[in-house]
Amino acid sequence: MTWLSRIDIKLLIVLLAGMAVLTRGITKPFIGHHDWNGVQYGAMGRNYLRYGVLLTKLGQVENGGVVASEEFAYNTHYPPTLPLLLAGSFWTLGVSEWSARLVAVGFSILGLWGVYRLAESIIGKNSGWLAALFMLVTPMWRYFGKMPVHEPLITAVAVWVVYGYQRWRSGRLKWRWLFLGVILAQAIGWPGYYLAPLLFTYDWWRYQRPDFHSFLPLALAALGQFGLHLVQTRFLTGSWLGGGLVEIFKFRFNLLTEGQRDIYSLTWAKFLRQEFLWIHVYFTKVQVFLASLGGLGWGLSAVRRSKSGLIGLILVYGVTHAFVFRNAAFIHDYLLFYLAPGIALAATLGWRWLVGKIRLSRYLVTVLSLIVVAVSFLERNNFLVALEGSTMHQIGKEVGEEIAALSKPTDRIVSPTGEFAIIFSKFAAFYADRNISYYNREEGVPMAAVYEFIVKGKEPNGVDLSNFQEKGVIYWRAIQ
Repeated sequence: MTWLSRIDIKLLIVLLAGMAVLTRGITKPFIGHHDWNGVQYGAMGRNYLRYGVLLTKLGQVENGGVVASEEFAYNTHYPPTLPLLLAGSFWTLGVSEWSARLVAVGFSILGLWGVYRLAESIIGKNSGWLAALFMLVTPMWRYFGKMPVHEPLITAVAVWVVYGYQRWRSGRLKWRWLFLGVILAQAIGWPGYYLAPLLFTYDWWRYQRPDFHSFLPLALAALGQFGLHLVQTRFLTGSWLGGGLVEIFKFRFNLLTEGQRDIYSLTWAKFLRQEFLWIHVYFTKVQVFLASLGGLGWGLSAVRRSKSGLIGLILVYGVTHAFVFRNAAFIHDYLLFYLAPGIALAATLGWRWLVGKIRLSRYLVTVLSLIVVAVSFLERNNFLVALEGSTMHQIGKEVGEEIAALSKPTDRIVSPTGEFAIIFSKFAAFYADRNISYYNREEGVPMAAVYEFIVKGKEPNGVDLSNFQEKGVIYWRAIQ
């Protein structure tokens, strides 16, 4: 019974609650808000299983269906870690929405655990459960915490890296574990690259001297990892910056072309106003208020050697990606996911500071804390329910399933329904698992295709449907 006595019951309850929250609706099709992440990265993971890492050259293949290797369309915009993890889940559990989401769920639970440990370490004993619950009840964590996208993965690793840094500086952890954590974060995605410079800056501020000896290897590792990404991009595409790497970075930096500027024009005032509103919606007004109190209380009383300064570091990390890639953040609300640990920790600090001004029993503080958590949960629960029930991409799934029923994986499918393709092409390709191309009718039907389809309600002007058969949500015909 010795090992049972060592179990942290509060932590166990929090983690089980987190699992219950994230596994709710885990089998839902990828048809909801921002579910294009599931179909995009899910398709890449499925292709790793289909072709193997050797034939794909470890590249992220976007094609649907079965195609020859010389036809592979590679995505070079991110490192391949997420699709590889999805491939591992698919290999173990089968290709499905829930097995894809399970990867994000695992990391989100890991991040919840990290927030618990970090709060206990830098705020004080008996604060971990409150910080973890604060993060758990937000719409940001409850909805995007199970989405197959980079944010839940990197956020979880980042929390443990900060916790590892704190333990390393207190002499309770080897430096190599901090190094490996930073390497892992960078291997998952670009926001992982902010960790080393932010930790270095914080360390310099706190200890009043730059520790180049400890942090220089992290900088060299970042250069090496990004260099390897460029090498792989050259190997896959024939260009060091192939696959639209420069174009996508310029777009995310808000360095727009004239055509893009007409659609995505973004001023700092417009950007800040929207991010401010999203923070209140996704993290609740209750927690934003408490987090503000936490910042005020810490700012008035903190000294340089206060461990609570790490909360400021985590908050800065949480907004860095949104400010660097502000055009992407303006479009994708979930890029604020990196703020989840910082808001939860700052809100916990604010609540502890507030109740510390009033003499209350520990029991009463616990009851009031649970009430505040419940209020935060209920504040945006209707919004969360609406997110979970969103079905705006249902038509993409239906088209894909009908194409799959009419064709073989090796068949090439074409469609002149360009308006449909703009939004729903990835959904149709994932659920059809076919190689689908969209073309301009004025240029004629590509003769290499086996089938052609047109989505109902999206018929091009002047199209003759007499040669097409009707099925569900599409018209289709075989091409002779």
